[in-house]
Amino acid sequence: MTSAVGGVNCGAGTLEGTLSKWTNVMKGWQYRFFVLDENAGLLSYYTSKEKMMKGVRRGCVRLKDAVIGIDDQEDNTFTITVDHKTFHFQ
Repeated sequence: MTSAVGGVNCGAGTLEGTLSKWTNVMKGWQYRFFVLDENAGLLSYYTSKEKMMKGVRRGCVRLKDAVIGIDDQEDNTFTITVDHKTFHFQ
């Protein structure tokens, strides 16, 4: 996972790093710490690396059957759509 802060390869099939995730109109873009587990097919996210170390997950995105798209208006923004829900990332 590559981001402005940088990504780290944590072992076979696992990447982690920081991205911005769109939360809502009131809070806008929020930095989150992400862990991509390719073997499990999950993109888990945490409010910080410290929360990740404590196992306090904020949420996750199931990647099986997900559709990944590039935002037409923002070059650095992409989406993941799965189970009728769309997540926006920078």
